[in-house]
Amino acid sequence: MLRDPSLWPESPLRPLLAMRRAKQKAAERVHAAISALPCDQNFDAAARHLWRTPAGSRALQEAIRCVFRHEVIRALAQATQGQVVSMLLCPHAHHVLQALIVALPPANVDFFISELEEAGWTGADTAKHRFGCQVLERMLEHFSGNQSSYEALMTFLNMDDNVAELCRHSFGKYVVQHVVEHGHLTEKCIVFMHVAQNLAGLAEHGTGACVLDTVLTLAPPDLRQMLAADLVDDGSFIRGLLENKTQRDFQRNIEFMIDRVIFAASQHLLEQPAIWDAIPSTHSLRAVLQKRYAGLGASHPAEPMALGCSEVLCDKPLGALPLCAFLGLD
Repeated sequence: MLRDPSLWPESPLRPLLAMRRAKQKAAERVHAAISALPCDQNFDAAARHLWRTPAGSRALQEAIRCVFRHEVIRALAQATQGQVVSMLLCPHAHHVLQALIVALPPANVDFFISELEEAGWTGADTAKHRFGCQVLERMLEHFSGNQSSYEALMTFLNMDDNVAELCRHSFGKYVVQHVVEHGHLTEKCIVFMHVAQNLAGLAEHGTGACVLDTVLTLAPPDLRQMLAADLVDDGSFIRGLLENKTQRDFQRNIEFMIDRVIFAASQHLLEQPAIWDAIPSTHSLRAVLQKRYAGLGASHPAEPMALGCSEVLCDKPLGALPLCAFLGLD
């Protein structure tokens, strides 16, 4: 048995053999699913039957990834014509739509958008649907390199009119986050402008805070610091969030939001001691921030005079110790 190189712990053949086994298992599932169908069904009818069942949908997804040849995948995409809306509403079939978007060039699947429009679906309707938002996410990930398909998708989404509504919707927020991550500069700027004009409202909204977090993570550094600095200027934003009893259900999200804001505005924070006054000394957020920042400068004691705010920072629990790392004082 040890003579078989594939069984050696560090053998380069192990990943290849694992991939081959995965393909074999996928092929077996597809064969089993197709064998259970009536013999007189054609390809389109068989595919439409399969993607509406849990086992059939999984088998088709695996076949698209591992088994089917490219021409078979295109034939499967053609079988979805006239079925896009019903597939979007199906808890199993929508996964097949996503797999086709990933596997095929955008030009082969951009008819998905036209079918939704013909059925009366708007971009906002689709983005706010629990399955539709996932299909749009895959499109945003894979359409950005094809100009015509991307423009059709952006026309469908109409971010100018829908960004405010989607930012505050439990499913629509995922589409906005994907626009920030995968969209072109024009669409990103639409989101950035909305966030800049509605900072406090988004930060205090349980869903909007997720969009703000994505912007604070992926936006250009100058914009991140500007947005965060606007939020933490005098500490009133943080104090208001911590004291707002209506947000009690989102307490953990709020603490994460404040942590993210402070992290993005770290240099500005050194000049704003009111931030630490806004967080009660017994509040769990102090421990969260202290633990997060402690590793950044624990081995580099702060020089109060170098930081220029010795009286303020030296007597704070978070102190100047972790923050000096942000100024490059190590």
